[in-house]
Amino acid sequence: MKRYIKYLLVLSAGLFVMSCNQKGEEYTWGEPDAEDGKVEVFFAKSGEAIELDPADEFITVTVNRKDATGDLSVPIVAKWNQNGVFDVPETVEFADGSATATIDIGVKSALVGEEYTLEIGLPEDNYYIYKPLGVAGAVSYKCTIQKLKWTDLFTGTYMCNFKYQSVRYGQDLPATLQKCESVEGRYRIKDATGPGYHVVMNIVGDLKTDKNGDKYYNFTVPLSPSGIAFMVPISMYDVSSWQGNAAYADYNVLYPEVGYVDIWMAYRYSGGVLAYDDDYFIAD
Repeated sequence: MKRYIKYLLVLSAGLFVMSCNQKGEEYTWGEPDAEDGKVEVFFAKSGEAIELDPADEFITVTVNRKDATGDLSVPIVAKWNQNGVFDVPETVEFADGSATATIDIGVKSALVGEEYTLEIGLPEDNYYIYKPLGVAGAVSYKCTIQKLKWTDLFTGTYMCNFKYQSVRYGQDLPATLQKCESVEGRYRIKDATGPGYHVVMNIVGDLKTDKNGDKYYNFTVPLSPSGIAFMVPISMYDVSSWQGNAAYADYNVLYPEVGYVDIWMAYRYSGGVLAYDDDYFIAD
């Protein structure tokens, strides 16, 4: 028994020394063995909210790979296909010399006004399981889609007064005030800060009457997927934790009968106000 206990003590001491020797050593990420046949294929982004026109029949998703050498066919795995709406191809095909490829995913059967969720992925043999944190790319792609129909109400001018430290970054551009026929209480200012950059407004409460007898709505403005509600090009700032203007809904007014919108938006960052908007849409 004593001999056995002595053996355990020696073994424990040896393990302790080994652990001490390993402590503080810098770990180096390894590359996959060649015989594994693994290639790094990934999606450039994930978590998109995509708005479509009722006539749209597909969305296009980009897939990347680390090594552009040779033709490559990689299976696509449909992990979640809500109501079977999405027509997902079985593979993505890379041409020799190309580090990117695209796949078209059918959405022809999606109903107007309904929101659908898709998640697709890649087999384990086609990506690094132990990729270091911070390396770009995702092994799955998620998105929601919604087909919406919009009706033009007024054409006019959108005056973007986005300011940071008293410097105005916005400009005055022609735009169109529209009402969504697919989602109750949703309006938008189309092309507000440029072609394809819209301000979406979600109505809060019922129609009100101001002191002059004119009818108006209050509304909120949701943040865009980029984190910037009005799509103003200020990418030099870290906007990852910016918040929307839900607290300022009382200051946002839409007069649907005359085509006038007044928007107040404060962006909060790290506990303080970083920048603000006081924007207007005025019908012609």
